[in-house]
Amino acid sequence: MLLGACGNPADSTSGASTETPDLTRAASKALRLASDVSALRESVARMEKLALHAPILESVTRVLNDGDPKTWRRSGGWAFRTFELAYWTAWCAPPAEDPGGPIFALDFARDDHPYHTILRYARALENHGIDFLVVPVPLRTQVYPERLPDIPEQGPDFRGIDLAHARYLLALAEAGVEVLDLLPTFAEERFADPKTTDEFLYHAFDRHWTPRGAALAARAIARRIRDYPWFVPGELRPGEDFVVTRERTSWTPRAKPGLPESGQSVEIWLSKVLRPSDGEAAQQPDRSSPVVILGDSFLNHFKEEAAGVDSQLLAALGMVLDTIALPGGSSVAVWQALGRRGDKLAGKTLVIWLSSTDQLADPRLRFIDLFAD
Repeated sequence: MLLGACGNPADSTSGASTETPDLTRAASKALRLASDVSALRESVARMEKLALHAPILESVTRVLNDGDPKTWRRSGGWAFRTFELAYWTAWCAPPAEDPGGPIFALDFARDDHPYHTILRYARALENHGIDFLVVPVPLRTQVYPERLPDIPEQGPDFRGIDLAHARYLLALAEAGVEVLDLLPTFAEERFADPKTTDEFLYHAFDRHWTPRGAALAARAIARRIRDYPWFVPGELRPGEDFVVTRERTSWTPRAKPGLPESGQSVEIWLSKVLRPSDGEAAQQPDRSSPVVILGDSFLNHFKEEAAGVDSQLLAALGMVLDTIALPGGSSVAVWQALGRRGDKLAGKTLVIWLSSTDQLADPRLRFIDLFAD
């Protein structure tokens, strides 16, 4: 299979509006895009050299075809949802009817490829003076591929794997869509000292990230937000408007049918962002915020404990965010919810789309006109 055997993007021009009067803003975006493209090209080259794409596809296929139709698959001491693994065979492998044809991830000639919809969102927002940032949440198998059968342990220079997805993100960036690729950072930080923080970035029996994973994502997003020329630190002050308390605690994930371990307590490290006045979560979604973050269950994870991504962003930026988080709905439902507000995103300067990688690859993604009358 040749990953390069694919159609070219239907339109590779920049998503920036040629009528944008703010040259400083345009120049700033050009610098960010150039950085995104450079980083993604580096990731593509690294993954090509690593040559793990074909072995991972073979390993995933064996696990999926083990003869048991159950929802969960166990491998390497972890449990994976079937759809987590099926992402690789549906998105990163050629179709069974055309083994020599393009893989879905790079078949930009397809009308249902999410590339086209994402590009439409980027251009629509840009034309209304609103920045747009796509933040894919890495899959566990992209960060810890050795959990799959016959995939060797990766060395300290490992920065993640998924050549097809890296090329897809590169195509988006080259077309003018800002992409914050968390995978290299996650792979670099995938192990830690369990005496001081969560050892892994993901749970063993849940596809979601641990508090360390959520905090790592929030730090990367906060760094990116500070790069925007319009950004001004918020007025919330540590010690006065919020405090961050760190504690090790037992956490019991929601029990899942067919997976007994999912209902058992695990030890995690929480960094809670609380109001000093009453000890409640400092981050309460505020529709008046200039920044709105859209997401799925990853954005909601540890929200009740005041330790989710949005809480960590409040602590990093000193500002409350506007959030829309719908479990399993980041490909369509969050956009519908944003459109139903009917305010045409008045007062917004940035839309962040925090989406799990498999949701970002969803062919059901469709464009919602956020500015319709």
